[in-house]
Amino acid sequence: MYCNPARITDDLIEEISKNEKICKYLDIPLQHSHPEIIKKMGRPVINYNKIIENIRKGIKEVRLRTTFMIGFPGEKEVHFKHLVNFIKENKFDRCGFFKYSREKGTSSFDFDQQIDEEIKDKRLEKVVKIQERISKNKLKNMVGKTYDVLIEKKDGQFYIGRTEYDAPEVDGVVFVSGKNLKLGNFYKVKITSSSAYDISGEVII
Repeated sequence: MYCNPARITDDLIEEISKNEKICKYLDIPLQHSHPEIIKKMGRPVINYNKIIENIRKGIKEVRLRTTFMIGFPGEKEVHFKHLVNFIKENKFDRCGFFKYSREKGTSSFDFDQQIDEEIKDKRLEKVVKIQERISKNKLKNMVGKTYDVLIEKKDGQFYIGRTEYDAPEVDGVVFVSGKNLKLGNFYKVKITSSSAYDISGEVII
């Protein structure tokens, strides 16, 4: 699930592209986009845009998930704007956010320029809204298409499943209309509608 961006090589991209056993889905926890903040986090500063470009060019129909930390010590407005633009430009299929939490024993606990909680909350709210619009548009584009869906449970009149692009517990689900479907089986499902995070469809016999 978690791919270190520094270890996503051309060989790995090619293997994912050609190997039918591998879902076309990568979770790359980038944490931030601005080189100064990435360096303060103790992470290697590499060209994220180039990596994303290579992945999307090399793997057909790939889906990308990432996670960003908001309010790391020293995150100025210019750093946050860089992150906002990065999210808008790259349009990740899935994106999680969490606020930096100051914890004793971590190297960042004693860092200067700790960010006020109110500022963190406002920044978090902004990126969540941006990603919600991106996700809504992404899922809307799936309507009318057919996907293999793994049926995992039944909830009332609907079955609930996942495509290869939905990680368990962290991503959205597929609400499936059908009769006598078996849990644990795959079915061809035509997507008929979407929301900000989930999609709905019907089994094609």
